This record gives sequence, C-alpha cells and structure tokens, in this order.
Amino acid sequence: MVIKMENYLIEIHAHTKETSNCGEMAAAKAVKLYVSKGYSGMMITDHLHSYTFKRKMKLKIFPSWDDKIDCFLKGYRAALKEAVKHENFKVYLGAELRFDENDNDYLIFGLTEEKLRRMDGVLAMETEDGIRFVQSLGCTVVQAHPFRNHCMIVPPGILDGIEIFNGHPGHDSRNDIATYWAEKFDYKIRTGGSDFHGEYEPNSGIYTEVLPENEAQLQQIIVNNQFTIKYSSIEKN
Repeated sequence: MVIKMENYLIEIHAHTKETSNCGEMAAAKAVKLYVSKGYSGMMITDHLHSYTFKRKMKLKIFPSWDDKIDCFLKGYRAALKEAVKHENFKVYLGAELRFDENDNDYLIFGLTEEKLRRMDGVLAMETEDGIRFVQSLGCTVVQAHPFRNHCMIVPPGILDGIEIFNGHPGHDSRNDIATYWAEKFDYKIRTGGSDFHGEYEPNSGIYTEVLPENEAQLQQIIVNNQFTIKYSSIEKN
C-alpha cells in the first residue's frame, strides 16, 4: 500500500523569465502563483546551458564563468526575494543542466552557489564525464523527460534517477514509457514535476512529510525516497 505524504507540496521543476529563454513568468509572480495554489515550496531549475548565456548575455563580450553564474542566478534570487514575504514558503536552488553535445536535460539536486561556480567547463564535457563530475560535487542527477522528442536515454548505472512524470502540456514526454523504464531498470529515484514555464498553472511536484529547510535537506528527501509524486491529467496544447 502506498501512503500519500500530503503534508507539504513542493515543485521541483520550474523555470523563470529572468533566466530561462523559454520562461514566460517572472519569478516573483511565479512564487505568488504557487503560494495561491497551496504549494509550500519550489525548486528553481532554470536552464544551465550554453544557449541560455548566448541569449541572456548577448551584449557582454567574453563573459567569465562567474559572469554566467551571476546571470543564471537572477531567477532564483528574484524568487528568493519574493518568498520571504510569504510565511513558511521555501525556494530552493536547482538547475536543468544540458551539455553541449545533445538536447538531454538533467535536474540537479543538492546545488549551492559555490558548487555552481566550481562547474566551469562542465557544459563542454561529454555526458557521462559531465554527470560524474556533477555527482563528485555532491549533487544528485536526474534525467528530465528522457523520452521526449530529441532526447536520448542515458544507459542505466550512470544517472541517479529519472523523471517519470513531466507535466508540461506542450510536449509529449511519454511519461508512461519513462515509468516503465524506471521499473525495468530499478531506478530508486523517480521524480515528478510541472516543468513550469508560466504559460499554464503548476500541476505536479512532490508531497513530503516535512518541509526541507534547504537544498541539502531536499536532496536527502529525494535520495531517500521520502516523497510521493503529485500526478495530474495533462491537456496537450
């Protein structure tokens, strides 16, 4: 029997207009929306890849990695600033990492600003080397929407987990196949999130018994499977 942990609802896949090219809602407005929908927290997983910086920093010549991280953190910082206005609502730092070699995306748990600044060169790494490097920093790596068009599944044994429910209505993430794959290869970490960009309301996330105080506690909840996924029907755009 599966016991649903409904004390707290946390989004673990969300983007902001400040950082992600595809983001359509400013971070402060997104926080207000999540609060109104009964969420207790959200992890900001803006896109960490070369195209983000190419578009968002087009007026800056030869930006350093620190410059890029300052750009990347804009959405998270704006969300954090708004969150303090709402009692007990938490904002966590995350990322949706993409290496230059293909269109795969990876949700990163356990991030800190210090770890981000140590990732200089990661985007140019080959997938397995890049994943191992991020893991060596103490982060947990979960492949987002692995069966969406243009994505390729990473061989079992490299990742920490996969996203088995992606709520974005504008994409066919083939959640049923992702769930089958996770079961077939016995992935211990199986996550779900709205993949929120602002053009539709949040529809997924995780239920937890406790509200994590920081990124490290959220990571442990993910690693120890102390959560259940919020599922919803998806109306395709």
